[in-house]
Amino acid sequence: MRGDGQLTGELKLPDVAEQQKLSLGDVIYALAALIGTGTLVMIVAGRREDIITTAITTAVVMVVAAMSPHSAWRQPLLRLVDTIVGIAVGIGCMQIASFLLARKRAR
Repeated sequence: MRGDGQLTGELKLPDVAEQQKLSLGDVIYALAALIGTGTLVMIVAGRREDIITTAITTAVVMVVAAMSPHSAWRQPLLRLVDTIVGIAVGIGCMQIASFLLARKRAR
């Protein structure tokens, strides 16, 4: 609203420098809550062997997001792409090893 009583339609967002900084306790609390949630999800899903992997992945994503908060939304997507590439490389190596071992046994 302008001084003369007319609406301007503009929305003023707070500047990043004006935002309140998080304390270390806030960060630890948020990280513990996320890791705890991931642990509960893995227990309910019956995947107890994946609890540690979930906790480590959650911690890495949160630390990277805290280091560069402006592009934090990209981090989970990048981790997903990283996981897909890792799986593809693993399957490719398994196929090559199976092919080489099958050839060796045929001799």
